[in-house]
Amino acid sequence: MAPAEDLTKPLLGTKKKAWLAARFAVLSLAGLLISIFFLVHPGGGAVDAPEALDESPAARVRRVEALLATPLSEAAAGDLRTTLPGAPAGDETVQFSGYVRISETKHMFYLLVLAAEDPASKPLAWWSNGGPGCSGLLGYATEHGPYRPMRDSTLSAFPYSWNNAANMLYVESPVGVGYSYTTDETGEDLKSGDQSVAKDNYDVLVGFFERHPHFATSDLYLTSESYGGHYVPTLARYIVDHDTTGMNLVGLAVGNPYTDPLENMRGMVGAYWGRSMIPFPLYHAWDDECTGSTIDAAKCETMGLAMFEYVGGDAWIDYYGLDYGYCSDRVNVSADNDWRG
Repeated sequence: MAPAEDLTKPLLGTKKKAWLAARFAVLSLAGLLISIFFLVHPGGGAVDAPEALDESPAARVRRVEALLATPLSEAAAGDLRTTLPGAPAGDETVQFSGYVRISETKHMFYLLVLAAEDPASKPLAWWSNGGPGCSGLLGYATEHGPYRPMRDSTLSAFPYSWNNAANMLYVESPVGVGYSYTTDETGEDLKSGDQSVAKDNYDVLVGFFERHPHFATSDLYLTSESYGGHYVPTLARYIVDHDTTGMNLVGLAVGNPYTDPLENMRGMVGAYWGRSMIPFPLYHAWDDECTGSTIDAAKCETMGLAMFEYVGGDAWIDYYGLDYGYCSDRVNVSADNDWRG
């Protein structure tokens, strides 16, 4: 029997597949995001594309200042996007994108989407995807941003975008993720943990409010998913313990939070079992043998992989949307295993 400290080992097979899927999604979207965003990066240029609105940069600034009922800082005006390739005709979504420099070497990318109506009175919602290591733009492009990328490289308006309720601040964190980068050639900036990332995310908020002081007193919500189960509470704690700027933190929200490996595995397996996606003998064998203080790590890992195969693996079933209608005849798992043997 393995000692208690080995409890996370049977999770590695299943979690590794999930993490690989997340990284594949990041890489797959990278080319698309580069083509659809009008960004300026050191050493790079702007994407050549028609403007979505027939509006000069100066006119755009004046219109946004009227929406916010306050002048934009020079830095914020420089971050205001005046074009977005593929955007719907007549689209009036107001967006800012740029970098917040939080140290001599760390440059953190942010994308701000103003609330669709009355942004001056709406709260600010900070968002970063989990991973760890997933681009915050995944949330923007595939979950709750104002658009959905289409196969023809255009953008379709998404009616359930979160900017219907809040000003959305998407951040790519930690440094090295997405467009966030470092000029440190030693690689030290890329070594991160929960506490260092919490401090960096706090510094991003401080820098963001310096660029956009009209949001400094807004109600602030911290939101994320997956490994955001670490990012959000550690950032909230850092704000509570260290903030001297008067941030108005009022709420937290985390979807599908990754907190503790064993508890996450219990929740995932329970979700599979509750939807009749894994067989009775396999589920109960795992429940009996893999949820106590001591386990047979090798056997539990084998059972975990078998359950993942029954569910269909990351190639066939969206394990973030188990209630979606789907039927697969591609799963071919041997019925000869006696999991209680």
